This record gives sequence, C-alpha cells and structure tokens, in this order.
Amino acid sequence: MEKNSDLYAILRRYPPNSPAWSLADAFDAVTNGMDNPESFTCMEELTESRLQPWKRLIYGIRSLYSGDIPGCQSALETIADDSAPGALKPLFRAWIARQEGDRREPGFNEPSEAGNAAISLYRRILVEPHPLSLLAEQAEEALTHGLTEQFAFLAGKIMKSLMDQKQGDGPLLALRYARYCLDLLDKAGYEDADFLSLTLKNLGEADGFCVLGFARMGKDDNAAASALGKALRAGGGRFLNPAMASLIAGFLPVLKDQSRRGRRISAGQPCQPANSYGTKYPAFSGRKSDGQLELFEEFYG
Repeated sequence: MEKNSDLYAILRRYPPNSPAWSLADAFDAVTNGMDNPESFTCMEELTESRLQPWKRLIYGIRSLYSGDIPGCQSALETIADDSAPGALKPLFRAWIARQEGDRREPGFNEPSEAGNAAISLYRRILVEPHPLSLLAEQAEEALTHGLTEQFAFLAGKIMKSLMDQKQGDGPLLALRYARYCLDLLDKAGYEDADFLSLTLKNLGEADGFCVLGFARMGKDDNAAASALGKALRAGGGRFLNPAMASLIAGFLPVLKDQSRRGRRISAGQPCQPANSYGTKYPAFSGRKSDGQLELFEEFYG
C-alpha cells in the first residue's frame, strides 16, 4: 500500500475537477467541527485503494467530534495499520476509552504503540486541561457577564496558586496573568477598577507594582515610571530579583524622560501628577475617587 503522510500531496496528482478533491473539502470541514454534505456525498463515490484510509479517517474524525463511538470504532476497523492515517488509530482508541469511562486507560499502553506525532496530538487534544486554565476561563466568563466580584475571587486564586509554586515559572506566569487581567479590565471598560490592591495582595508590593508598570508602558509612561519606581523601593520579590531590579533601574530614567517629552508635546493638555496611577487604581491613593466603581470592594480597607 502507498504510504504518503500528506493527503494534499496525493490530491495534487488529480486534476482540479476530480471528485478526489472532495476529500480535502470534507477534511477541512470535519477538523473545524463543521459538516459539508456535498463533499461527503461526492467522497462516497471514491473507490481507489490509496484514498480509502483518508476517507475512513475523515469519517472517524466526524464521529469523534459528534460523540459517535460506534461510528468511530467502525472507521478504525477499516483503516489499515500500515497506512499514514493508521498512525492515528491509538488516538481514536484513547478517545473511545475515555468516553466509555475507563479513565485508568491512558490510551497508549506501550510506547511502541504510537509514534511521537500521535502522542503529541493526543496530549494536545485529549489530556484534561490544567485546573488553573479552567479557573481562568471561568474568570473571563464572569467578567463578560459583569460579575466583577467573582472575577476578582477567581483571578486572585489563580495568582496565589501560581506564586505558591516553588519550582518552574509560576511567579512569572502569575505576573503575566495579572497583566492580562489588567488588559481585560481595560477592554471591558472597567478603567477605574481597583485591581491593583488584589494584585499587591497576591504578588507582593514589588512584583505587583512591576505588573502595573509594565501594563502602563506605552499608554501612560508617567504612570509606568511611577509604578516601577515604587516597585524598586518596595524591595525584592519573586520576580523582582536583584538582576531584574538592576535592569529596571537602568531603563527607568529613559522612561521618565520619554514621559516628560510626551507631556511637552501634548501642548495645552494638563500634566498628570506623579502618582497618576493612584487615580486609576485608588487602592494606592488611600481613598476612593468620586464615582469609583464598587469593584473588589473587600480590598479597599
């Protein structure tokens, strides 16, 4: 049997109006969770042996996404092991085992049963997502529906969990996530939301002010410089180690100068006070500004 790992390389041997190209259309549809009845009807007429494994693979993928276990099993039985799509059969068996409730079965009993590409695909598609990624999705969903207190609770839980990691990139991921949350709040229109206090509580002052500084760069360089200066004066953190502190101290004068030049260019515009981030994030200013949203009110103190 011809073993070609690229469906499109096979199809290029056929003229553009050949029914064989229905395989490409059907494959594109099922891998995007859609259906293409016209392509499937045309695909049914294909009888060439070298196209059959790809044809059955498409049926298997469609069955997988629709939750059709018998259909997926039927497709597996007709895919030759020595064909290119045959390398993916362990992936389908893993999915069937999980759907049938056999959680003890990882899908690959022996390393020799599946190639590295299939194992990688299995891990990307079938392995359970990390619990923190699920919490992050729930947090975003809460913010989408205006449930700001729930968003605060979940976001704080994620930051704390990442910062508590003793190994790996937990602290760095915590800062990246906090920065991401600030962007989410801005995009959602909660520009006056008091998220800084939550960040400081879970990351510490040094790392928390670093997040704020990085988030304001390019948007308000004066606020960014003020926040990074506060970070340096707060002492060390999990992220703000001596090397990072030295790096920030090196470019902070440039950032301040850039901020001053930006204010001079904005002729006629009122200058921002040195602690302008305190008006955007009133937790540091010591009081709520007029009209301040009651967001994360448990952290106002």
